[in-house]
Amino acid sequence: MKYNYVCATLVDRIVPGFPRKEIAEIQQKIGYKDNLVVQAEIFHLWVIEKAENMTCEELRAEFPADQAGLHVLIAESEAPYHERKVTLLNGPHTVLSPVAYLSGINIVRDALHDEVIGKYIKKVQYDELMQTLNLPMDELQQFAADVLERFDNPYVDHQVTSIMLNSFPKFQARDLPGVKVYLERKGELPKGLVLGLAAIITYYKRVAHVLTVLLSSQTTTRRLWICSRNSGLLATLARWLRVYLQLTGSGASTATSTRFLDSPIWLKAS
Repeated sequence: MKYNYVCATLVDRIVPGFPRKEIAEIQQKIGYKDNLVVQAEIFHLWVIEKAENMTCEELRAEFPADQAGLHVLIAESEAPYHERKVTLLNGPHTVLSPVAYLSGINIVRDALHDEVIGKYIKKVQYDELMQTLNLPMDELQQFAADVLERFDNPYVDHQVTSIMLNSFPKFQARDLPGVKVYLERKGELPKGLVLGLAAIITYYKRVAHVLTVLLSSQTTTRRLWICSRNSGLLATLARWLRVYLQLTGSGASTATSTRFLDSPIWLKAS
C-alpha cells in the first residue's frame, strides 16, 4: 500500500449542536437560510496516529495541517490521548448530566457553578476517574483543569439533555472501565460514578417518553426498566452492577453501592 494510508484518529471538540437562540442572527449575517449550522467551541484537537508504512515526519510532510494553524497532532499512537479524553472529559459528562438534570440544571456551565453539583463533578473527575489512569499525574491534572475551563465556556450553552442520549452504552464505554479499575485499586466502588449510574436509571424512569425509548432499545435496558418498576431503584442498581462486574471478570461486591444514597447530591436530586 504505497499510496493508501489507514490512520487511527481522535477528534476532541465539544459540539453542542444547532444554535437555536442565535440562528436567526446567523442566517441574517450570512445572507441565506442554512439549517445545518452547528455550534462548536473554539478548542479543537485532531490526533492522527501514523500509518504503519510511514514515519510521523513523512505524514506531517504529506498532510501539513499544523501549518494552517490547526491543532493537529501526528503521533506514534493515539491510544493515550484517546484514553485521557474519554475518561476525563466524556466520563464526567456522562454522569454529571443526569445528576444535574435531576437537580433542575440543564446547562453544563451552570452545573459546574452549582455549589453541590460542582463539587460532585470535581470529585468524579479528580478523586475517582483520574485515579484509574496510568499517565503522569501532573499531565492528567492539567488536562482535567483544561476540561473544566471548557465546561465553563460562557459562549456555549451545552444542554445536559443532549449529552444524555444513549446514556447506558455511554456509561458502559466511558465510566464502567473506571469503576472496575477503581474497585481493583481501592477495594470499594467509586461512589460518585455509582451515583451517576443511579441518576441515569432515575432519569429514564422520570422522562415522559421513556417507555417508547426503552421498548426500542436493547433487551437488557427493557429488563432494567421492568425490574426498576417492580423492585425499586436501589435493588436494580445493585443487581445491574453485580451482574455486569461478574460478567466482565471483576467478581465485585456491591455492598457499598447503596451508601451513596445518603449523600447531599442524591437528596437534592430526589
